[in-house]
Amino acid sequence: MLDLQEHYACQENYTISETKSTVLVTGNQSDTHDFLLNGSKLKQSETATHLGISRDSKSKFDSSTVVQERICTARRATYAMMGAGLHGANGLNPCVSLHLLRIYIVPRLTYGLESIRLAAKDLTLITKYHKRLLKQLQHLPDKAADSASYLLLGEPPIKAEIHKRIFTTFGTIVRNYDSIEHQLAWRQLATKSNSSNSWFIMVKTLLEMYDLPSCYDLLQNPPGKSTL
Repeated sequence: MLDLQEHYACQENYTISETKSTVLVTGNQSDTHDFLLNGSKLKQSETATHLGISRDSKSKFDSSTVVQERICTARRATYAMMGAGLHGANGLNPCVSLHLLRIYIVPRLTYGLESIRLAAKDLTLITKYHKRLLKQLQHLPDKAADSASYLLLGEPPIKAEIHKRIFTTFGTIVRNYDSIEHQLAWRQLATKSNSSNSWFIMVKTLLEMYDLPSCYDLLQNPPGKSTL
């Protein structure tokens, strides 16, 4: 695979830096195989960041580090907006606060989560943070019913927002017939079992949960952007 990357880089006249690249070894941690790029040995590490998404070689779902970083980023964005009145007591109108939340905080909280599988504990952690934030914006006590914090603002749970982004990503894949991701979707759905950790199997499960058309129907008859 690295040879292919190096050959393609030479054809397109760009260079992949071996000093800025790293290898994550998953599965058998005792594997001592050396990976070479441009004739130099690549270093192996436990964590790495690509396109703002951290990967952890020891995590089964690669989500523990990502969720923690997303919550920290969303918290910093929230603190930055407090000067504009984004707080519950004596702050902006809750509807205005919700608008700011959707524009500035939720995108930072969910960035990249549509492309990975979230472990149950990580999904619980990010849901807990989102619920607490909604209650604070409405100046509700922590013991207030979760359903009340959602219904008063008309805001769906963060879990539903992540699922919507997953469907959007899958919709982009099914509409690009010539893409590698489209070919990979067919292969993964054909070869992987329902107990697999494949991202496409997760999408298949979510489509069934929401009673939507199956992955195979969407791949054969991609819907328009306004209907998915």
